[in-house]
Amino acid sequence: MIPVKICGITNLKDAMHVSKSGAKAIGFIFYNKSPRCITIDRASRISKEINNIIKIGVFVNPHLDLVNEAIKKVPIDIIQFHGNESDAFISSFNIPKIKVIKVKDDIDDFFEFNNTLLFDTFSKTSEGGTGKAFDWDLLNRYKKQNFILSGGLNNSNVLKAISTVNPGAIDICSGLEKKPGHKCHQKVDEFFQKIKNTKETEFDFAKLSN
Repeated sequence: MIPVKICGITNLKDAMHVSKSGAKAIGFIFYNKSPRCITIDRASRISKEINNIIKIGVFVNPHLDLVNEAIKKVPIDIIQFHGNESDAFISSFNIPKIKVIKVKDDIDDFFEFNNTLLFDTFSKTSEGGTGKAFDWDLLNRYKKQNFILSGGLNNSNVLKAISTVNPGAIDICSGLEKKPGHKCHQKVDEFFQKIKNTKETEFDFAKLSN
């Protein structure tokens, strides 16, 4: 099965359910303008209860101290940068990184980045979790690259997205919610039922490079 990250986790019940359902990674959003924002202390309490899943900290133009605190206290295994962070800032952390590319009408040559890339939908008003998909055909020439696909994925379109784009992994957030920050466990179960026969990829959240 294709590796899955479930983002926007805010409570232990949801974290445990997606972990048992088959998610390889969960995302904690440390961005106070997000309706799915979580405190470092709360993320740490959740993290202590689940040991069999990768924890990813999601940040938008953060202060250095916030990232370091999350690395130390949660602790997070991977940093996901969702803003306009500089290459120098990103490379200053000695744990694996994911860089988000927000897709609008075209894709520039973003594959000069050394970090793992995640493609999400561009929005003027939101940094993610829009529930809207972008034109997947824009990624056709990158089919051999080991990237993560996000943006508007749900139970109705996930199989088409996988077959169209052939990503290394997928990241889903709002498509599995009953309201922002709270997962619908029925949708989660249906989602993993949908993708259970998808092919494994070489992508491994546990083995991303620094």
